[in-house]
Amino acid sequence: MKAMMFSLVPFSHRCSQSKLAKSSTRIVNTEYNAERKALSIGENTYVSLTTFTKDGRKKNCPVWIVDLKEGEVGFTTESTSWKAKRIMKTPSVELVASNSRGEPLDGHNIVKGTAELVFGDEFQTIQKKVKKKYGIQFTLIVGFGRMTRFIRRKENSSCGVVITVAD
Repeated sequence: MKAMMFSLVPFSHRCSQSKLAKSSTRIVNTEYNAERKALSIGENTYVSLTTFTKDGRKKNCPVWIVDLKEGEVGFTTESTSWKAKRIMKTPSVELVASNSRGEPLDGHNIVKGTAELVFGDEFQTIQKKVKKKYGIQFTLIVGFGRMTRFIRRKENSSCGVVITVAD
């Protein structure tokens, strides 16, 4: 079921030559799909991952996320990253749909879960799904990471993170 929503949007400077430029705002018809809220957290492009420090402080960062099996989502990271280190100490995490900077999107609920670092075949499965979902972006990021590791003479320490979503 689709409902129609209208919102007032200020004109940007790019619209100054428009016939409607005399008005400072315009009405925009935006379709709202009620089923969108029911989407899995893994179907979002970016998700803000919240991990917790030893003393309980929240630390947020954006991640690319993919659906795994029922009730699980995952992403890849370096096993030496701060988020991986915090997950090893405190596996409780929170996820919310976000923009590329990790700023939560309005109207999306926080999803709680338990995270676990994985390696080997499980990591390869997550990496393949991330590559399929994000395509050339993923290829460029991985290539840049390989080049950086080569210059710094570091080993590949990538791992997967599997998050079991709480009901």
